[in-house]
Amino acid sequence: MTGTLPLLFIATLAFVGAHLVVSNTKLRDTLIARLGDGPYKGLYSLLVAALLVWMIFAFINAPYEPVWSAPIGLRHLPLALMPIAFILIIAAQMRGNPATVNSKTAQLNDGPKGIFTITRHPMMWGLALWGALHMAAMGDAAAIIFFGGFIVLALAGTWFIDKKKQQLSGQAWSAYVAATSNIPFVAALTRRASIDWRGIGFGPVIIGLVVYAILLALHETIIGVPPASFLSGLF
Repeated sequence: MTGTLPLLFIATLAFVGAHLVVSNTKLRDTLIARLGDGPYKGLYSLLVAALLVWMIFAFINAPYEPVWSAPIGLRHLPLALMPIAFILIIAAQMRGNPATVNSKTAQLNDGPKGIFTITRHPMMWGLALWGALHMAAMGDAAAIIFFGGFIVLALAGTWFIDKKKQQLSGQAWSAYVAATSNIPFVAALTRRASIDWRGIGFGPVIIGLVVYAILLALHETIIGVPPASFLSGLF
């Protein structure tokens, strides 16, 4: 079964399920109660890492079965827009993320700052953008399964996070939700929030571009696909 699309689908399903089922349902609380918080986090991290490695190897070894032929415009989008995905993900880490399960309720009382005035789930949207750009540009069955899994995980994750935070923080989270938006820029467009450009700063932009440049240089070594292949036929 090595190198087959069914194997990739099973690996992707397991990886997504480990996040949405294990960490976002009562199963998480049950496991913590039985194992303890520290052992649970350690075992869960090992499980997710192992599933991710399995998923990546299954993707690399999956056969190429084209589903659509991406036009030139779609093929060059990953190179053009991936810096935005990295900036979103990094900006979410540089300032304490109020949407994480372990964040303090006091963070919510201060209202959204920085990147969280654009979306309260910048990391999830950065991940979804990464997946969507690559899936659209590649257009084969393996890419749809692999990157589609990350898109489902990211977008479903925003819903699960909102639900969990509502249970944990109650009114403080409700007030935070009212001043933010899940979908990027909606809160600003509806005038529920003003984008805090100063709070975002240049740090995430610079680091995001550096990370992008490093991964671009290593892309062929890690994935086996040269970034220039996305520009095929563009010039």
